[in-house]
Amino acid sequence: YRLWLVLLILLAVPFLPVGAFDLAAKAQPAPANTTAQQPTLTKPVPSVKKVNDFAVSVSRRTPSVIQVPFLALWFAGMFVMGVLIFRSWNWLHAVKKSALPLQSAQVKAIFKECQLELGIQKNIPAFSTAFLKSPMIAGFLRPGIYLPIHLISDFHPEELRFMLLHELQHYRHKDMLIGYWMTLTGIVYWFHPLVGYALKEMRCEREIACDCAVLQILEESDYQAYGHTLINFAEKISRFSFPFAAEIGGSTSQIKRRIL
Repeated sequence: YRLWLVLLILLAVPFLPVGAFDLAAKAQPAPANTTAQQPTLTKPVPSVKKVNDFAVSVSRRTPSVIQVPFLALWFAGMFVMGVLIFRSWNWLHAVKKSALPLQSAQVKAIFKECQLELGIQKNIPAFSTAFLKSPMIAGFLRPGIYLPIHLISDFHPEELRFMLLHELQHYRHKDMLIGYWMTLTGIVYWFHPLVGYALKEMRCEREIACDCAVLQILEESDYQAYGHTLINFAEKISRFSFPFAAEIGGSTSQIKRRIL
């Protein structure tokens, strides 16, 4: 899962300001040999000069008549993606606004035990809502865990502990911040099917990473019970996943990979 961050960094490189590379080059220390007999030190490196010449030649050969339609199409795609993301964010905001502070003393006690078990000192609020089918954590600066009401009413202590441990692992791994980065990458590279596939794989491996972190805490005798918890949520898949949240659920194929 962490290795996918290398791809996100590479995809962000084309949008870095060109001046940043010039500043980095100027920041390099001067050579120790300052003899005046070597005027070639002031000349640009041949490889760098070739790259610059190539960039200039490409920009001259590509007519603006071709650039403008593709640029307009790219911006139009980003606008559509932004509208879809905004709709998802608006739905998530409505879910958070309708949620109520957790009232069950039993569930709050399990939640507190899970925080102590993971060594989390920050007070993370927990809420209940009728608009979710699986637990999720949302928010980066002010994170909160949201539990479906049916989980609280059914109250299976073991399942509830597993799910809370999973969501708290998302908090420990700072997955909310990475989720924002992934969403922005998806908007900018909406046209690239391989980038979309990579982001899908990254989300799946994010859940697998949290599953592995939970299994390191549990006893080996609890492994099957944790797997059954995931299977139970295969029937409670949300209509769509929120771009700014992390849920224990997922598609059937993802849950199968996680079970394996």
